[in-house]
Amino acid sequence: MKRKPASQRATQATDAVCPRATECLATSKKLAEVKCEHSPVLIGSAQTKQGPEGWVPGGYIFYIGLTTVVEGGYTIQLASSVIGEGAFYEMSPQEREGARVAFRTALT
Repeated sequence: MKRKPASQRATQATDAVCPRATECLATSKKLAEVKCEHSPVLIGSAQTKQGPEGWVPGGYIFYIGLTTVVEGGYTIQLASSVIGEGAFYEMSPQEREGARVAFRTALT
């Protein structure tokens, strides 16, 4: 598929952060508040406007900075910058469900 010109992509620009990103940030803050030792620590977040060479010129980019989890002296990267890669995705379905339950428990 050919990439559309920047002028066409710019018509899709918005400065509204999607709910999933704000929920992720809120969850990270909540886990930090309860001092969950099994979750990455929130370093910070930022929202910036894309320049003319961005994916959607004039649209937003929302960054969330998290540390990695350290277990028993080993650093565990739960995910990489590619969706579907990382330790979480290498777990069995039962182990992934256990991780989800642990996060829900810590969050609530």
